[in-house]
Amino acid sequence: MEIIQRLIGKKIDLVLNKMVDADDERGFVPALLYNIVLHGTDEIVGRCDARIGYNENIYYGGHLGYSVKEEHRGNGYAVEAVELLKQVFKANNIRHIYITNNPDNHPSIRVCEKVGAKFIKIVELPEYNNQRIELGETFKNIWELKF
Repeated sequence: MEIIQRLIGKKIDLVLNKMVDADDERGFVPALLYNIVLHGTDEIVGRCDARIGYNENIYYGGHLGYSVKEEHRGNGYAVEAVELLKQVFKANNIRHIYITNNPDNHPSIRVCEKVGAKFIKIVELPEYNNQRIELGETFKNIWELKF
């Protein structure tokens, strides 16, 4: 896996916080976890991650996740984080990613629209899916982003 320690943006930078190995038993691909920091500082305003690989869990859970602290929302940080994460995916020969979100998560839906992801469909999570078992979630929007 190609590891990028720091990605420099305009408003934010991504700083590698942790690497997570694959867990074949649970169906998890390896992941790189980043802190979202204000550009040129060490102030953490959120987190994001890049999951490297393809499998059924990626289809339902997505190649990436992002969260921005409430007091920093509305500044476009999640959109910029997704744009920066493209470099990680490209470095690992991934040319299209899935992004998923809950159908009622309108801010996350807006992020998908702003980064140019294509809405594929709403799916019901299988009974055995960890998001359904551990989080009680039942439906996910599936988006695809090619680059």
